Amino acid sequence: MQRKRDAQWTLNRVSDSLAAFIRHTELVYWLEEIWGETEVGVRFARLCGIPTNLGELLHRDLWGKDVPIILTSGTLSAAGSFGHIKKKTGLDRVPEKRLLETSKPSPFNHRENMLLYISENTTFPDNQDPEYISAVAGEIERLIRASHGHAAVLFTSYKAMDMAHERIAARSLPYPLFRLDRGGAAPSGGSGQAPAAYSLPAARCGRA
Repeated sequence: MQRKRDAQWTLNRVSDSLAAFIRHTELVYWLEEIWGETEVGVRFARLCGIPTNLGELLHRDLWGKDVPIILTSGTLSAAGSFGHIKKKTGLDRVPEKRLLETSKPSPFNHRENMLLYISENTTFPDNQDPEYISAVAGEIERLIRASHGHAAVLFTSYKAMDMAHERIAARSLPYPLFRLDRGGAAPSGGSGQAPAAYSLPAARCGRA
């Protein structure tokens, strides 16, 4: 009986989601593969959509209202300009006198505390190539060990992050390993009380 109720609940959710897509015609659709630790690799697929007139909708529902709104992020501006994000979100429709912009440089001393390293141990980037993912995982492991666990690893793809993380977690590093996904960070793999190593996907706009 419980299985029947669970199945009905799942079907109702799918029906509601599909109805939302059908109601809105001005959408760009795409299908995402969500990877997990299963025998076939792919856990499930997700249908996503974003309005083609996103800027118009945001201006109608948010920016056009007489309500103050604060937007803050480390990636809102590019080279000190907010032009791109304003165009994408409809903020370019708002009179300049109603906008207050500021961009602050990072207080971190990159010149004295950063080292640029270009790996020669990986093949040409291809998230579909298991050999490439294994090579990346090997490089990440070496860098984690070299930094004694003080590593923040950024990915441009959840899929690549999941596959690399699965390989690294299986190697029993002597450091706690965390993966920051859509739902937040969770520990997995590693051991001891040493500094943590992190796997992080780069932020991407428009994800459902």
